Amino acid sequence: MKMKLETVRIRRFRSVEEVTLDAIGELNVLIGKNNSGKSNILFAIDSFFACIKGGNLVTADAPIGGAIDYYERRTQEPIEIEMFFSMLQSERNELVKDIVNDAPQMKNAAEGISESSRVAVLIRTIKPASPAIVVAELSLRNTDNSLDKGTRLLSVTPGCP
Repeated sequence: MKMKLETVRIRRFRSVEEVTLDAIGELNVLIGKNNSGKSNILFAIDSFFACIKGGNLVTADAPIGGAIDYYERRTQEPIEIEMFFSMLQSERNELVKDIVNDAPQMKNAAEGISESSRVAVLIRTIKPASPAIVVAELSLRNTDNSLDKGTRLLSVTPGCP
């Protein structure tokens, strides 16, 4: 699948307390003063993909998670990086087929996945100042509202890998 990245949300990462980048296009430009967090946003996006590379749900070899990576070094609060992807109709059909093949009991739920669903993936640090990351939530959302939790396919409680 080659889903399109639409939105990025970063929480408590280095100099970024919280930022949401909406309406991501083919070409994006970050403009700001020196030390305003542009490079940290790019590093967070790169780290997200490095953490889920190969389909891992948990990685102990994450490129982030040291004390320096936490906003204001507040290691008691997890770093979170969440991304939202849109799907083409063919990708939606492939996803439904894969879900039904892997879990036939999910057929009715899978076939109910809307053509306008977006895939949301949230990664979170597992424990304070640890370079371990978990895919904390995987969900399908039917609206453009990134706060809508939609249908959760996977959810890991904070503090529980």
